[in-house]
Amino acid sequence: STLPAGACATYHYTYSLTNATEGDTYDFSVDVKEFVCENDISVGTGDIVHMMYDYDGNGTAEYVWCAREMVSGTGTGRTWLDRNLGAYQRATAVDDHLSYGDLYQWGRPMDGHHKINWTSSTVGTPANAMLYDADNWSDTPNDVRFFEGDDDPSTQNNDWVDNNNNNRWQTTPQGPCPTGYHVPTDQDWFAEYGNLEDIGDGDPYGELALPHAGSRSYLFGTVSAWGGAYWGSSNIYQDRLSPALRFTSSTGSMNIYARASGFSVRCIKD
Repeated sequence: STLPAGACATYHYTYSLTNATEGDTYDFSVDVKEFVCENDISVGTGDIVHMMYDYDGNGTAEYVWCAREMVSGTGTGRTWLDRNLGAYQRATAVDDHLSYGDLYQWGRPMDGHHKINWTSSTVGTPANAMLYDADNWSDTPNDVRFFEGDDDPSTQNNDWVDNNNNNRWQTTPQGPCPTGYHVPTDQDWFAEYGNLEDIGDGDPYGELALPHAGSRSYLFGTVSAWGGAYWGSSNIYQDRLSPALRFTSSTGSMNIYARASGFSVRCIKD
């Protein structure tokens, strides 16, 4: 049988032998597959959260990605994951590329479009190409490519899907997060950082270890490692635009951005 990631169970087995000789001793071995974290969780003391990660977007969850829980240092007492989705480790600095992780389009599932291969603090290569003029009408496209969000009001108009569905993460905020976690709302972010007037890299990095993991362009598919950009799950703004926390080393704000943009996801506990 198969256990969910992170679960434990005790099994009792009964064996029936044919052609066995009374009084003889027989040896058996049971092969139990262990869910081993394939990224580094050596830093931190919080509980470990396991997640079966479809890293290549082929529909098979063959990769076990792990994170630790961490309690915010801003006084809210909320519990977050200690790293961005897809990150190899918790950030050791704002430009620690091993902590950057993946870049998701808003409301889109973990289907492969998000995967970025970071080789330095300034260089990230998308694992999958850009699809221009996608003409996509599905919230769950069977495609690993990063969909263009164009500026034509009659088509995608800054979104990666043409159906004008404003729900997605608003309705199912878990999004690509592990069970029991969700993509933070704009109010979750405001609770952590107040009016955001002086967010800077010392604040978001220090309290939640948020690195400058960059973004991916919704028009060209290019990756930039400038600053940090973190999605909010709320949908209380204009059609095809959703909130995100963006910051550099000197300033930060919560604003609205094209949903076809590729931004980081940091999960918060329900």
